[in-house]
Order: sequence, then structure tokens, then C-alpha cells
Amino acid sequence: MGSLRYLVSSRPDLAYSMGYISRFMEKTTTKNLAAVKRVLCYTARTLKFGCQYKMNNGVAQLCGFSNSDHVGDVDTHRSTIGAFFFLGDTLITW
Repeated sequence: MGSLRYLVSSRPDLAYSMGYISRFMEKTTTKNLAAVKRVLCYTARTLKFGCQYKMNNGVAQLCGFSNSDHVGDVDTHRSTIGAFFFLGDTLITW
């Protein structure tokens, strides 16, 4: 499980499934192990996919953007925020 969690940093398509499976690590059932096996099979079939982190002239520039709407919903008084960050030309978090 730890190795698959580490893989999520370069394979965002695994983030949801690994986050869900990780909830059951303390009391694992055969159903959970079957889900892990499905993730492993998916990963084996899609080895050529993933994020590539490239550096320009040996330097990786971090750039981020964010936006927020404080108390934008007048009924519930909830705020909304969004942010994303690039390392070079590659999106690393959103």
C-alpha cells in the first residue's frame, strides 16, 4: 500500500482509488485486497502513462495560482477556494 500511495505523486489517476482503499488499512478484508489487486492490474496495463517533470536548464520553477470567493453563498455563508501549482510546465497539484 505504501508503494502505491507513493506512486500517486506521479499518477494522479490513482489518487481517488488509493485514498479510498487507504481508509481500510487497519482492518483489511478480502474485498479490500481485491480492490488493491485491481489497482495493481490497472497500473501494470498503464505503465507508459503518468506525469513527467522536466527542468529548464537544470532549474525547476514552481508557479502557483489561486482564487477565492469569501462568503460567496449568502444562504450558507460558505467560501470557495481553488488553487493549482505547476513545477515547470507540469501541473503537480490542484
